[in-house]
Amino acid sequence: MGDLRRCFIVAEARGAETLPWDQDSTRLYRKIVPQMVLWLPEEEAAQLKFEFEAEMVRLKAA
Repeated sequence: MGDLRRCFIVAEARGAETLPWDQDSTRLYRKIVPQMVLWLPEEEAAQLKFEFEAEMVRLKAA
């Protein structure tokens, strides 16, 4: 379930032109995504965190 949710969050961010979540959800996702990837291999976790943060920067600038 966690893996699917994490992928869904990143995919939703990628598909959006502006932040797709309200302020509370955005704050929550910024906290939980880094924790959700802790069980993954180090390189994979780092890549997913990087992708998520890159999307947050892009969406914030939109």
